[in-house]
Amino acid sequence: MHNKEENERKLASTRKLIMFANIAGPVSLIIGGVLLSTAGLICSLIARSRINVLIRQQPQDQVFTEKVMQVAKPGAIALIICSIALVLNIISLALVMPAVLEAAQTDSLQTLFGGGAINTAGSATSTWG
Repeated sequence: MHNKEENERKLASTRKLIMFANIAGPVSLIIGGVLLSTAGLICSLIARSRINVLIRQQPQDQVFTEKVMQVAKPGAIALIICSIALVLNIISLALVMPAVLEAAQTDSLQTLFGGGAINTAGSATSTWG
């Protein structure tokens, strides 16, 4: 009985990892986060390995195996989404990095913001400034 409760806890923890990965992948695409997509990918890989272990441990319990297989499909989707997000985030980082390095070397933030006006403390034109 103790082993069954422990496996249920592992399955619940695996579901949480998959849920995090399913959220982290798309959010990392929106904010451009390599670290967030990497965290989602790691969580989905851990969940995938836990699913494999749970399937190997409980081949005789058909009900539990069905529960694990229901979790496996979203886990595979999370793995794919986070992998794609990581690749796209790395590509976008590689494209933006030269501009960031140039702006850091020249101390010119205007190149990063498209040459738009940057409000400094000396040129405040608001009612309160």
